[in-house]
Amino acid sequence: KAEAAVAAIAGDRIYPVNLPQHVHEGDRVMPCIVFTGVGTRRSRTFCGTDRLAARSYRIDAWSPNYDEAILLRDAVKDSLLDYAGLMGATRVNNVFLDTDADVGPEPEPGLYVESQTFLIWFYDGG
Repeated sequence: KAEAAVAAIAGDRIYPVNLPQHVHEGDRVMPCIVFTGVGTRRSRTFCGTDRLAARSYRIDAWSPNYDEAILLRDAVKDSLLDYAGLMGATRVNNVFLDTDADVGPEPEPGLYVESQTFLIWFYDGG
């Protein structure tokens, strides 16, 4: 939400897991971002589990306008690609773009989704 290019398109419409099903009359739901944690990879060493972890996140850019979905996808990519630093209190070592896909029209007529999967390497201090 703090990234200006993303906020310019999606505002604060960033949702975990699913699009909201119940909204107040007049509230906009799109364009928006929906993110889902897919899984965490950890490595074992001779001394135990390594605290450097890699978590996959699927980030979908939704819009009723195809060009706007592309713009939002690119804004997300530009803000996350190769990022290193703090995300909240978590120290991120690097962010990699793992996959991206043009999902195209959803079963719901008039909605477009651009999907990306990012691999975020971070120190899990446990």
